[in-house]
Amino acid sequence: MLRIDVSAQDLARIQFAARPAPLVELKLSLMMLRRPDSEQTFGRWRRGLRQRLPATTRPLRDLLSPYRGPAFLDPLSMDLPTGTSREQLSQGLHDAYSAVLGAAWPRVTALHEAEFARYALNAAERGVAGALATLCAGSRLVEGCWELDAPYQRHVVSAGRGLVLLPTFHWTMAPLIAENEGEPVLVVYPAGPGSPIVPGAAGEDALALVLGSTRAHTLRLLSDPLSTSELADRLGVSRGEASTHAAALREAGLINTVRNGRAVRHQLTALGTLLTKGAGQGNSCASHRPAVPH
Repeated sequence: MLRIDVSAQDLARIQFAARPAPLVELKLSLMMLRRPDSEQTFGRWRRGLRQRLPATTRPLRDLLSPYRGPAFLDPLSMDLPTGTSREQLSQGLHDAYSAVLGAAWPRVTALHEAEFARYALNAAERGVAGALATLCAGSRLVEGCWELDAPYQRHVVSAGRGLVLLPTFHWTMAPLIAENEGEPVLVVYPAGPGSPIVPGAAGEDALALVLGSTRAHTLRLLSDPLSTSELADRLGVSRGEASTHAAALREAGLINTVRNGRAVRHQLTALGTLLTKGAGQGNSCASHRPAVPH
């Protein structure tokens, strides 16, 4: 079991990684490549990937085992040039990224945005402690200790440093921890579908993965305050349906409804604004494609 002591100060300093980290995702993808399990779901992906990986990636792969990897790939860098500190591995990292994640990175970014939205909604409804308890399977908060099911024993004392939560979409085993002195504890947890990540459709809407397409559209329409009638006209639905969608978003803490006499107007809360800006639509995923060293 993995146990992380979390004080009130730690809970107040919890962060959710703004974007997926390409080095961490690449490292865990290559570790999945070397694992012998889940052959039914990952077998074809592994065989195809072994054929695509060029010889330049061999030094990198030699550093990895099915369950452990080098610590210098763990820092939460948001681009490969910043995270790559070993010149002799730069070409291997570039080629491995292109073969493993290049085409699928917009999909990884969309899934990350959807996971961020899910976490934010849980935090709004249940508080930060409640969101931690539902972050992933086998997660629970017991008397100031965050417990996560794992096939090993480890006790981490965060000591007020706080936590950074980073979902990964290729790793399917227990959450992983990275500690650097004086920095928040990095918690990397599995959030993928349990199968290989394939490139998504163009224009995929991350927010719709969480809210559904109509309510995601409703939330974006309310970037400008609207009455129920105006919202119904914009959605092309009845006032009753518009009111139902607004009520669901209000219950989740994403909008407020303000009454002025007989009229009501719906408007985004701070959380709703954050989600509509963070979970982009259309080409937003492509805009977050990380730079890769040459």
